[in-house]
Amino acid sequence: MTPRTHKPPGLLGYALLGLLRNRPQSGYSLRMHFSTTPMGRYSSSPGSIYPALKLLAKSGWITRGRANDGRPAFSLTRAGLAQLRHWIRRDLDQGEFERAQETFLLRFAFLDDEDDLELTCRLLTGFAGLADARVLELQAYARSREFRSLPVHARLAVGYGLQGARLARSWAQRSLRAVRARPVSLDPAPSR
Repeated sequence: MTPRTHKPPGLLGYALLGLLRNRPQSGYSLRMHFSTTPMGRYSSSPGSIYPALKLLAKSGWITRGRANDGRPAFSLTRAGLAQLRHWIRRDLDQGEFERAQETFLLRFAFLDDEDDLELTCRLLTGFAGLADARVLELQAYARSREFRSLPVHARLAVGYGLQGARLARSWAQRSLRAVRARPVSLDPAPSR
């Protein structure tokens, strides 16, 4: 059963659901989180955060109420938690890898609350496999006659994609080893 009674909220919406998972927060507090952390890539603009909160409330995934200190705050509903968990737990696909690796990384960041090593390993293995498929695809293309006829900048752009896919694959493999070994360090790169 998938908790999809409304249109999925998009990355900003999922980021908001993930931040509200642990405690109610005000719109201002959420905006500050985006402004002061690497999550800023998803948005720190009040012009996008507040409309996203409104859509999440309209969908029934969050509710507006009061925090313990009496200030206005948004809280995650059961339906919102179900939507977030469905999104976090679903299998990856090649399109997701190609569109935005940050989608995976945001989902991955919220996995700590799932406390499910098997799920974490499955997602990392899937991500490594998708990255490997992309590496193989780009390597094959780089050997093609079509690639050799591309202008320099286009060939360099393909090279960038290939290096990025290799890096993603390597990160996923190292992270998988680190997660299995726990405790996890911030930099699962092998020491030299």
